[in-house]
Amino acid sequence: VNVMDFSNQVAALIKPKAEKHNIKFVYEFDHSRSLFEVDPGTVSSALVNILENSIDACLYDKSKDKSYKIIFRVSENENHTIFEARDNGIGMDRETQENLFSLFFSSKGHRGTGLGLFVANQIVEQHGGLIEIDSEPKQGSCFTIKLPKVLPKEIKNGINKQETPEIELQKC
Repeated sequence: VNVMDFSNQVAALIKPKAEKHNIKFVYEFDHSRSLFEVDPGTVSSALVNILENSIDACLYDKSKDKSYKIIFRVSENENHTIFEARDNGIGMDRETQENLFSLFFSSKGHRGTGLGLFVANQIVEQHGGLIEIDSEPKQGSCFTIKLPKVLPKEIKNGINKQETPEIELQKC
C-alpha cells in the first residue's frame, strides 16, 4: 500500500469531525512514495479509532479559552512506517496509560465501551507493530504507532494459513 495515499485517506476521514468541533486538524506527512505491507481496512480503522480518541480528549478537556489541536504525523525510518497522533486535550495519568489497551477499560465513563483501543492495539500487533503512549494530565497525549514496512515472515505465514478452529457441536 502506498503510505501517502493511505495516510491521506485516514486524514480525510478525521478532518471533518475535528473541524466540526472546532479542533484544528493538522497533518504532516513525509512525502516519500514508499510502500508498506498492511491490510489497509483494518489498519485504517485502528488509526481512525486512535485519532477519534484524540478528538474526544480535546472535547472532554474543560479548560477555558483553550484552542485545541490534533497533529497527525507520518514518517518512516529504514524498516518502519511511523504514525503519530498528538493532541493537546485532557491527557492521561500513569494508571490510565497502563490500562489503556485492556479489554473493556474506558476512561470515558458511560461514553466508552473499552473496545476501541483494545482492538486498535490488537490490529497493530497483528501487523508486527507496536503503539507507544506519551501523556501527561492536562497536557495532552501522543500515540506513536510503528508498523514494519515488510510484514515479518511468521505473520505472513499466519495470514496465509488462517485456520478455522474446530467446533464441537452438541445435541440439544
